[in-house]
Amino acid sequence: MRCIIFCYSEAKKINFKFKRNDFVICADIGLETALKMDVMPNLVVGDFDSININQYAFLKTEIIALPSQKDETDTFFALKTAFSRGYKDFVLIGGLHGRLDHTYANIELLRYIYQNGGNGYIYDDDTKITYVKGGETVVYPNDVSCQFISVFPVNDRVEGVTLKNLKFELDNYTLIFGSPIGVSNEFIGKDAEISCINGDLFVMQMY
Repeated sequence: MRCIIFCYSEAKKINFKFKRNDFVICADIGLETALKMDVMPNLVVGDFDSININQYAFLKTEIIALPSQKDETDTFFALKTAFSRGYKDFVLIGGLHGRLDHTYANIELLRYIYQNGGNGYIYDDDTKITYVKGGETVVYPNDVSCQFISVFPVNDRVEGVTLKNLKFELDNYTLIFGSPIGVSNEFIGKDAEISCINGDLFVMQMY
């Protein structure tokens, strides 16, 4: 089964297809994001510095209240809780608006997911972020609604980067952290292939 983790989002509506057996966790103010999309959570976690959880007693859902001083963000706690309950497939809804430090922290969680044997991506109203591990090839279906697709190194050096069927292709290239050559690529009417050999990649699609 798949776990959906709702974070903060400024979007009025996010076009996302839910499955009947999705397990839904809201991280603090992510509860407002879920309710805005008419999605009822199975679990709500957080220190509730952004919402008054007592106003949502009508939900009758499981709630885990966290201390305000802790070693992990509410979203990270939600993710670790889902892992402990056996989930491996994740979608983080929202999480790319608001404070920049929280946005960066949420993007980092994709690496945590893959390092712990899971799969996942982040999806907000105008951005989708996925992860490509070294040694694998990921196919990105041609998407006419996607304005740009960008590739960023997770590590200092990512070797063997290959981009096929995009406007700007690469073949066995080494991406260096701090030199953003992979930004603002485009689909060309074909399914794209993105791969690397050593190191990992963040792939961002902008809509």
